[in-house]
Amino acid sequence: MKDENLKRAFAPLHASEETMKEVIRMIDRRERAPSGRRMRRVVLAALLLIAALAVSGFTADYILNDRQVFFFDTLEALLARQAAELPVDTAASMAVPAARSENADIETPADYVIRAMGAGTFDGERVLSDETNENPDIPWERRRISEAEDTYYGDITIERRTDAAYGGRVTVEDLLDWDLTPLAAWMTPDTDGQILTLLYEQGETAPFQVAATLGYHGGEGERLVLNYEYDRDNRWGDTATYTLNSAYDYAGSYITADRVEVRITAYDGQVWADASHGGRTVSIYATGYTVEEMETILDLLSLAAVVEG
Repeated sequence: MKDENLKRAFAPLHASEETMKEVIRMIDRRERAPSGRRMRRVVLAALLLIAALAVSGFTADYILNDRQVFFFDTLEALLARQAAELPVDTAASMAVPAARSENADIETPADYVIRAMGAGTFDGERVLSDETNENPDIPWERRRISEAEDTYYGDITIERRTDAAYGGRVTVEDLLDWDLTPLAAWMTPDTDGQILTLLYEQGETAPFQVAATLGYHGGEGERLVLNYEYDRDNRWGDTATYTLNSAYDYAGSYITADRVEVRITAYDGQVWADASHGGRTVSIYATGYTVEEMETILDLLSLAAVVEG
């Protein structure tokens, strides 16, 4: 299984016409994933386009929990910065948000739970066990264990757990104890919309990857998808992030009450937020909330203990 698929197993384009004219070719890849949003990725032939561009100034850059985050006013500046940092003969790429109407039919956390606990998300999964539990002292209501083969890790074991209680607290031994009761008081956890996934190498008892996908809704149609990802080998979380300001209604950063820097973007009634450090990433997609309300939600999440470990 490809590494990109491995990342998705855990688990939007708006731009002006002028911006689109700057792009040689746009590849539209619409994927259904537990992130709760649809992304379009713009992939550019770097050697053809970047040759004509000089590295230019950018609006701001900062270190966000050891992750480099850059904001750019123009596509040229973004691509030039990428070209200066990418290996030779590789293509530059970017992702910008789709309109809210395009994201209306995206897979919900509840939909993802059905798919993951049914056919699974890895090619050729072999189910080893599928059991339910009513003992409140056991931290899951249903657990499904399967095996699959990954091109990077070899044979792996996939453990998926569902529990309504995850909407208020998610615990993984020696790794995570996340109290989400303040968020659950702000919003209502989705019915059957909470899942925890753990991946193990063969013979290992500690997971090399962990992911939680948690769905919430408000009383007036608001929606929020909260994702937590842990990657022991830190293969994705701390890579540089590039944001094109003109693709969003708002793009900036926020420092939470417990001093975690979070990137926030917003477009067409949608808000995204993410923070990453040392292989731990928290990302949020929400509709029906303002940037200011997202900042309030972020202050409820106790991110320092979760992201910084």
